[in-house]
Amino acid sequence: MKTIPPKNPHFFKPIHEGFKNGVNIPTAFLAKYLKGQGPKFAILRRGDRSWRVKISGGRIIADGWEKFGAENGLNVGDFVVFRKEGDRVFDVSVFEPSLCERDWPLPHGGCPVTQPSNNFCSAARDTTSTSPADHPYFVSTIKSYCLKRQELYLPMEFAMSNGLVAEEKREMILRDDKERSWSVVMGRVGNNFSLRQGWQSFQMANDLKEGDAYKFELIKSGKTPIAKFHSLGTTSSSSAENPHFVATIKPYCLRKSHLNLPLEFARSNGLMAEGKREMILRDDKERSWPVVLGTMGKHVSLLRGWQAFRMAKGLKEGDAYKFELIKSGKKPIAKFHSGHFSGEEDSMKTIPPKNPHFIKPIHQAFKNGVDIPTAFLAKYLKGQGPKFAILRRGDRSWRVKIGGARILADGWEKFAAENGLNVGDVVVFRQERDTVFDVSVFEPSLCERDCPVPQPSKKFRSAGMVEPIARDTTSTPPADHPYFVSTIKSYCLRKSHLYLPLVFARSNGLVAKGKREMILIDDKERSWSVVLGREANHFSLQHGWESFQMANGLKEGDVYKFELIKSGEKPIAKFHSLGTTSSSSAENPHFVATIKPYCLRKSQLYLPLEFARSNGLMAEEKREMILRDDKERSWPVVLGTMGRHVSLLRGWQAFRMAKGLKEGDAYKFELIKSGKKPIAKFHCHSSGEED
Repeated sequence: MKTIPPKNPHFFKPIHEGFKNGVNIPTAFLAKYLKGQGPKFAILRRGDRSWRVKISGGRIIADGWEKFGAENGLNVGDFVVFRKEGDRVFDVSVFEPSLCERDWPLPHGGCPVTQPSNNFCSAARDTTSTSPADHPYFVSTIKSYCLKRQELYLPMEFAMSNGLVAEEKREMILRDDKERSWSVVMGRVGNNFSLRQGWQSFQMANDLKEGDAYKFELIKSGKTPIAKFHSLGTTSSSSAENPHFVATIKPYCLRKSHLNLPLEFARSNGLMAEGKREMILRDDKERSWPVVLGTMGKHVSLLRGWQAFRMAKGLKEGDAYKFELIKSGKKPIAKFHSGHFSGEEDSMKTIPPKNPHFIKPIHQAFKNGVDIPTAFLAKYLKGQGPKFAILRRGDRSWRVKIGGARILADGWEKFAAENGLNVGDVVVFRQERDTVFDVSVFEPSLCERDCPVPQPSKKFRSAGMVEPIARDTTSTPPADHPYFVSTIKSYCLRKSHLYLPLVFARSNGLVAKGKREMILIDDKERSWSVVLGREANHFSLQHGWESFQMANGLKEGDVYKFELIKSGEKPIAKFHSLGTTSSSSAENPHFVATIKPYCLRKSQLYLPLEFARSNGLMAEEKREMILRDDKERSWPVVLGTMGRHVSLLRGWQAFRMAKGLKEGDAYKFELIKSGKKPIAKFHCHSSGEED
């Protein structure tokens, strides 16, 4: 079976005695992915923190590594997995002897959103992001030069580690919090890397002033990177330097509906006054509440408005929080960080990973199934596994059954066979959603095994559309996005909505009880707000779709690719127009399957019902279709309905015999043109040919 290298290769290291002096990068990994020698340094990322380590002769040495080991609690018997994100950037997972991933260390200062003192985190993750794959970002403030010189400097380490530095200037798309987009030029001048032409227009449109705090988030890298600029309000100093205190919710906070501030904190920061006054209280999502600040006896307290804030946040007795004063004055502004704190002196506090992992060594009888670690079940699956799971690797996915705490042979055996599992291998499972796991397979060499080339499977037949949870092989971001490819049908224009394949919507967390908002972006980076909701057996884009469709001049038969950029409460998707019924093999609607015994016995070929329905192939009467092979030879075949099936009937036998098709042969059925006389292309490899 042919294989392809993984997009983000991993290597695996058991932790042995003497690990504090450094660890070796496996020779096979060095040879295959690092040209036989490692870089001079690397950035190791874990959770919301990063560590710079030195590399010498294919070995991560003590300088930097010792600190990483100490702050992540490494011990003999642990396992560490390194995932290559860039030339010098690795995402790291640490596993305990229980086979579960160890919790992450909190960022410096014990606050999940506080940045290091240099005011940026070049390889940190966005703690507020809902995307399955978080984005690199840094936090800073607007300096006087940003207004005077009309440019914005990016930290050089951030620019280099995220692939933004190039010899020539190039374009970047910069979005604001309202999803408006600007084209800006980025480039290097001397030792600085900055946004230039276009920055002034962005700065003026967003009314940025000296001292304004912002978060710069890189959404997509590649030839034309996309970044989001989050305005965080005006502050006289960085988040790490603002006055603050750390405490827990006491019973009186719930009973008396107010929150007392430490007297010394209030006095030293000018919060004591004779009368009551208003304060703005923000949460970690930058939502704001007006509260009354006043004196009660010997206390300075948050009074009216505190109860509404507390209830909205669902605060309970014992919850830890950090109260940070962003701005003082007549109308102070404070930020309330809720999380796991026990005072800033406690730098070894931990938080659960956003995408927890577990690890399984492969032993004898593994084909019968593998157990999910008890600790993982208890912590992340409420003590019991789901009934099924989707395992993803490379551009493929497998559905497996789960019984109790065990992945059963049904589905697992196929996964094991198609990924070449053997005794001595190690498998790492990364939880992306409740029932979706990204899987990495490691050989005894400690390097990740290459991924299997996409193959026909029943999964694709039942999905109907192009691999609904497959990865976008043309995508440039570090983490690829789920997508599907289809064509504009007449109902899209007549009913003013767009159906999404139900399996795509379910597997990517888009299905909810009520309607909700989605941001839809076109190829010009323009944004529309659309309503996402369910109608009977369909899940669709509704209100707002018509406006998008008209602005982009979409017509019946136009081919498009729908790419989910970000999931969560307010998903973001990109709509790529691919032209009208293009003959591009990569973009046309298609499905992949194998020749079944009935294809030979009954002399007909069934098309997946959802594929036929969504591409306009269902009709009351039989009609002609043109079927082409890879050599562009054509056969007329009859397309019609038989019972519950849409099938190729008369003419199929002649095509099959001419191609010498046999049971088990793989094929790809690609719809080139729909309409009264559809045209399809049949790509196949006979079972005698090399796959």
